[in-house]
Amino acid sequence: MAVCVRPSKTVDVEVNVSRDINSDVETVWQFYSDFNGLHKWVPGIKSSELEGDVANNTVGAKRVLTFGDGKQVHETLVDYQPEAHTLTYTIPGDDLGVRGYKSVMSVKSKTDNTSVFTWSATFEAVKGYEDKTKDMVTNLFSTASDVIVNKFQ
Repeated sequence: MAVCVRPSKTVDVEVNVSRDINSDVETVWQFYSDFNGLHKWVPGIKSSELEGDVANNTVGAKRVLTFGDGKQVHETLVDYQPEAHTLTYTIPGDDLGVRGYKSVMSVKSKTDNTSVFTWSATFEAVKGYEDKTKDMVTNLFSTASDVIVNKFQ
């Protein structure tokens, strides 16, 4: 029988990436708000498939993201607020090698025709690997956020 041993030492990590977007809040929200559509605009994600009986963009919806290298990440939508232009999801397991992963994507108005997109996450990483894990998530968020910037230039 195999035994899974969890490391006892973890470090809290926070990632926060924001970008000014040359578009109004509603247009930016429409671009990123499809919970099952992340693969359409995030480089490196090959596909996204819903699993379970909960409909897309509904709290409790579950998706499986498949990356170009074949690795998969399971995520659950835990908050979806179109009126606030915010969605929150978690990774209930340790698919990324982290625990307690929670991420928020939001857009807020800056002026009539510009907005600020923010993608943030908090999680526990294994001590000694926290910088590597933080860099990986930050790079993914930054690259994806730049796609939104470029979409609305």
